[in-house]
Amino acid sequence: MDGIHLLGEWYGCPVDAPEMTRAEDLRRACVEAVEDVGLTIVGDRFHQFEPQGVTGAVILAESTLRSTPGRRWAR
Repeated sequence: MDGIHLLGEWYGCPVDAPEMTRAEDLRRACVEAVEDVGLTIVGDRFHQFEPQGVTGAVILAESTLRSTPGRRWAR
């Protein structure tokens, strides 16, 4: 997995689908997708906007930013 970065953008989605309108449903779908491929979740954060909209992220052990401030580098 070294060097892979994935970002998803979806167009033409059913805007009334639970995963597009409720944070908990989006979280469940994202967590299931990550678990299905065998990656390790170290955290997640999802937010419900009012009156509408959701956002979220799943943080993976296999996808981290590592830094060493004393050596002035990060990867």
